[in-house]
Amino acid sequence: MYKHYHELIGFKDEYTWDVDQHILTHGILSRGICSLPSDNTLWRAVNLEPPTPNYNRNSCWTGNGIYHDCNNKLWYRNTMIRYYGAGCKWWHFLPYEGVNELDSKYREILHKPGDKGFVSKMIQSFAALSKSMQEKI
Repeated sequence: MYKHYHELIGFKDEYTWDVDQHILTHGILSRGICSLPSDNTLWRAVNLEPPTPNYNRNSCWTGNGIYHDCNNKLWYRNTMIRYYGAGCKWWHFLPYEGVNELDSKYREILHKPGDKGFVSKMIQSFAALSKSMQEKI
């Protein structure tokens, strides 16, 4: 599969990061399942031209503006993602992490579905308070 998409996308020889996401993005965009604004850099990254007519904002979910992963190193970033993005949408493991870290996170997710830990509850409370205060202004 990598060889096939390497021909379509034109990965550089040293390119190894996000290959899976670029392959999936190429498949979604090339089949018109979803679209992006014509000036989005992903069109160029996956070697596609934006179609005409252009972008339909309602074609697919495009996120909430927080497009970062959570991980075991940047706890402060995880906190911001949980606050502004209403929770971690995906977990990124670092190169030095292995099966033990994967298993630990998997079990945590199973026991606390929906990111319902103490820190998340505290962040959600601050977010609700902030929203309430803004509505009063």
